[in-house]
Amino acid sequence: MEIRNEDIRKRVNMREIYRYLGYGAKTPDDSTDMMIREVLGDLVRVITPKNVYKIYACSTSAAEVVLRGENRSVSFESRNLAANLAQCGQVALIAATLGLGADKLLQKYEILNMTKATITQACGAACIEAYCNILQEQICEEASAKERQLYLRPRFSPGYGDLPLNCQKTIFEELECTRRIGLTLTDSLLMYPTKSVSALIGLTANPQSCHIGKCRDCENTVDFRELLGKKILFFDGGMGTLLQERGLQTGEVPETWNILHPDVIRQIHREYLSAGCNMVSANTFGVNAFKCK
Repeated sequence: MEIRNEDIRKRVNMREIYRYLGYGAKTPDDSTDMMIREVLGDLVRVITPKNVYKIYACSTSAAEVVLRGENRSVSFESRNLAANLAQCGQVALIAATLGLGADKLLQKYEILNMTKATITQACGAACIEAYCNILQEQICEEASAKERQLYLRPRFSPGYGDLPLNCQKTIFEELECTRRIGLTLTDSLLMYPTKSVSALIGLTANPQSCHIGKCRDCENTVDFRELLGKKILFFDGGMGTLLQERGLQTGEVPETWNILHPDVIRQIHREYLSAGCNMVSANTFGVNAFKCK
């Protein structure tokens, strides 16, 4: 499904770019905002967005999702994914990328201007988000044209909740990502080009379902930024020391426990919440391509 660069630019949420850059709900000064828009323009000119997707019939149980295609079925074991897709008769399996241009621009700025490199990261995240939003809206329209009106569930990617990151391999195999859109998967299950997304998106006849990026408007969630200055918020504490108590060895990368021992990570988060924390931090502090090789 072809989506033009200018359409992506129109859908980019500038507030999200500001948030990625650490401004929160504030707006940067005029000179910084001008630089952000300059970098965003540079990025939109060099990206080559591509996508691939398939729509499957879907059935769920308490802890498993089964997607049925024309010739084969694919299953994913995940309670969180099953809950997300509980009312969905169909699921779209998607992969999307902004292409190598985004990574090359980032590499250029990492040499010439680190400020612009940081902005490029933020703009890239906003662009791939905008691209996926447009893509899934078009998928929903296409599916709805064939039968009754359908509605979207939020994108759910490997690594979310209890859906293992190694499910990337299944998605890449099903969609033939490398052959069809040039998207590859590293040994550490990271995607390259880096500004890319793979996900499952539920299609449901239930009009009460969540839509694109609307968590902030949902009655079941609270934007923590609305609580700042109004009450004392308690964050969690260290993760590494608690992992060491549970067997993490010297020199072992703590973040690998997200994949190898997810139950331990979840239990630590639960303990912090039980102790009275309002927020817990993901065990991703040291996740980067260099450290995870």
